[in-house]
Amino acid sequence: MCTAFSLETKQGFVSARTMESPTPGSYEHFVTLSLPRGFCVSNAQNMAIKNKYAMVGSSHYGLYALCDGVNETGLSGSVNLFPHLACYPQTPQKELSFAPQDLLPYLLGNAKDCKEAKAIAENVEMVAIAFEDTGKVLPLHIALFDSKGGFLVIEPTATGLQIYESPIRVMTNAPDFPWHIKNLANYAHLKTNNQKDSIFKDIFPFGQGSGSMGLPGDFTPASRFVRASFFLSASPVFESSEEGIRQALRILHQFDIPFGSVSEKIGEEEALEITQYSAMMDNVARKYYLNYYREFDVICFDLEDFLELEEPKILKTMS
Repeated sequence: MCTAFSLETKQGFVSARTMESPTPGSYEHFVTLSLPRGFCVSNAQNMAIKNKYAMVGSSHYGLYALCDGVNETGLSGSVNLFPHLACYPQTPQKELSFAPQDLLPYLLGNAKDCKEAKAIAENVEMVAIAFEDTGKVLPLHIALFDSKGGFLVIEPTATGLQIYESPIRVMTNAPDFPWHIKNLANYAHLKTNNQKDSIFKDIFPFGQGSGSMGLPGDFTPASRFVRASFFLSASPVFESSEEGIRQALRILHQFDIPFGSVSEKIGEEEALEITQYSAMMDNVARKYYLNYYREFDVICFDLEDFLELEEPKILKTMS
């Protein structure tokens, strides 16, 4: 379960995501790393393709397949699980074919904004190649954001990659993106203003928030999509991208999964789904902010500090 979105400020847009995964007895091992200009991403035919742009983000077990990140031109992205619906060809049909986990670093490494990313994505495909850490093919879809408000969702289907654009800049998990947009119509009555009138004589609402009665609060993808869309629609446009990052963190915390709230059987073990980390990406200043579940601090990585690197560098390991 993951939630990704972008938020408008007067300086431009910032983006953010939560990373959730089940943990049978321990925390997942995520690392934050910088990938330099010229770093090579391998396609499905094992051809090394050089990236043009440097990036900073987080990955699983120190592998270079980023789960999320921002590049030096202000394009950011998030990879989320897309279970039951992700559909990949078994063998490459195009020259630019990638394992599901390798497409995001390729797009961040070669596109400066969502317009360029869309043009690239229209000519590539995701292929059923296993993630080396698990030996399984990961069901994934991708959200991309840029500093001007560009937004793309890329979803692998039986007819190829479907690319969606929308003013609702939110992505969670399955069902597919068009379904989530249609589902918002069921919540069109939500508002930020408190309900003042009542059909009942001399009965008035208690407390604040009566305008948002009916806002779903569970952890399912559909409910998280509605909740994120509500908070983003209600958010003021802040003066600076730094203020936008603060607001993004507060919104992300609406999706935190505390230990014990969601569980799943994995083999013989009871795995607890938790929010492993929250990441905020300043698409204007090209900064990457990180908050781990077990840490109170928010750490900032300024991509400007790593632009001269010639090799990938691990910046932080999840403790």
